[in-house]
Amino acid sequence: MVDHVSKWSKENFFQLSCEKTKELIISFIRCHLPQLPEAFVDGNPITQTTSAKLLGVLVNSSPTWNDDIEELK
Repeated sequence: MVDHVSKWSKENFFQLSCEKTKELIISFIRCHLPQLPEAFVDGNPITQTTSAKLLGVLVNSSPTWNDDIEELK
């Protein structure tokens, strides 16, 4: 999927910033997150993160709102 997004970006004159691009895996499985192969954009690895702010909402890798609620306190 990353290759598809990268290809689309080039075709539409959109430049991805590897420094700002992060990978957040969200899983509804209660045990450990699935291990996926490392993702690359133009040969540069994408950094994995466990939480990210998206449109003002803090999203984490598990389907809870704990991080967002803590930030509001």
